[in-house]
Amino acid sequence: TIKTDDAKWADTMGITLPDDATVMTVKDGDELLGLGVMRLFESYAFLDGIYIKDGDFSLEYGLGKSMLNVIDLRGIRHVASDNADIQKQLTALKFKPIDDVEDKADMPKEVLNCRMYLNLEGYFLTNC
Repeated sequence: TIKTDDAKWADTMGITLPDDATVMTVKDGDELLGLGVMRLFESYAFLDGIYIKDGDFSLEYGLGKSMLNVIDLRGIRHVASDNADIQKQLTALKFKPIDDVEDKADMPKEVLNCRMYLNLEGYFLTNC
């Protein structure tokens, strides 16, 4: 099961959370398999981390996709990340290096200096 959950789960994995973090967990019954960390703001979000205990890429991808769905359902279109440790997952989720984004006119200034960027406009309407 993947769902938004209590921040206490981060402690069990030794993860320090930002004050404004939203946590999503992946569980098999009562067993915690991993968690995702994101920060949600009015017009943008940061995907801060994807942590799966056994490093299963399909679970990492599924958790990342679920996190993007939560962000999208809140009407947020601009998502950024600075976490180089999840580069493979970000690339699979269709994030681009910020330097490769051509049109930055509508981007919130808070995401302009980030490493990776994804615009969710139409993201869940296409095969991705």
